[in-house]
Amino acid sequence: MENKLDLNHQIKVNMIPQHQKNRKVPGAQHVFSYEVTIFNNSIEELQLIRRHWFITDGVLGVREVEGEGVIGEKPIINPGDSFTYQSWCPISEDYGSMSGYFTFLVIRTGEIGYANIDTILLIPNENLN
Repeated sequence: MENKLDLNHQIKVNMIPQHQKNRKVPGAQHVFSYEVTIFNNSIEELQLIRRHWFITDGVLGVREVEGEGVIGEKPIINPGDSFTYQSWCPISEDYGSMSGYFTFLVIRTGEIGYANIDTILLIPNENLN
């Protein structure tokens, strides 16, 4: 993330995970859906161009998932607006976590910036005491 604008004070990212008890994926013990809302609190029009996730998954350790845009889109988020999408994440153990960052293009200047995504825990309700 060298030579990129730090957009952490201009972008707010909210994530809400939800355990999907009835969804099954081969090799996964649990599947979580998550809803992400990205708020553009800057004065610039921004385009989300990449995502980079660090997924901690029990004994498998940390795996990285990265790629262009999100859910097949590269949304442009106007100042004061937000963008919401839903996706999912399988985990092979009783718990896991996700964190990462989004990369943005500042439309007016062509500069590249990033905003961190805080860690969220992926723990099924039945595993909480």
